[in-house]
Amino acid sequence: MRVGSLRQLTLGSFILALVPLIALLWQSQSDLAKVSRMTTAETRFVVTAVGIMQQLEGAAIDLERTLRQYAIIQNTTVADLTDNAIAQFASARQDLCDIIDNSENCQQLVKQIEQLRNFRTINDQLLLNAYLASLSNGVIAMRKDVDASIQARLAIQREDMTSMQAKQAWSTAMLVSVSLLLILLGSQLIVKPVNKLKQI
Repeated sequence: MRVGSLRQLTLGSFILALVPLIALLWQSQSDLAKVSRMTTAETRFVVTAVGIMQQLEGAAIDLERTLRQYAIIQNTTVADLTDNAIAQFASARQDLCDIIDNSENCQQLVKQIEQLRNFRTINDQLLLNAYLASLSNGVIAMRKDVDASIQARLAIQREDMTSMQAKQAWSTAMLVSVSLLLILLGSQLIVKPVNKLKQI
């Protein structure tokens, strides 16, 4: 065997042994990118959900204040402010319900908003207090729905991370084993012609 052929065999064996390690590196980078995308998406969801929930709570406070003002000062200006507060509350509710799946409290808030749209005809203070108490309970229930949704998504993310780590560990063990086998095979292929050269 020529020295050039031995050099090619050595180089080829080395490159072949690196193939599983390159595949492992590619898979690690792919999993890392997936984790990054997952983390970004969940962080965006949490920030968005908490921000809209704060808007809903603020809109509920403004709505209660304007409703109580209208109960005392029944004029057009306060009525317009109340209509605007109801619209802002309804908008925040819609934005929140768009990102929270299967929330029964969303529909309950719709009914409560419709009740409050008729605030001009509410002359009984006890009835107004009951409506506002129901609205407050609805907002509290929505806060619980947001917290539950966040916890559910985090639980799914943890499961995905655990599954990904198990897959990564299995792949690492398999590919490293394949790489070691290829190194041993390459060593044997190189040793044989070297021994022949020694004999010559």
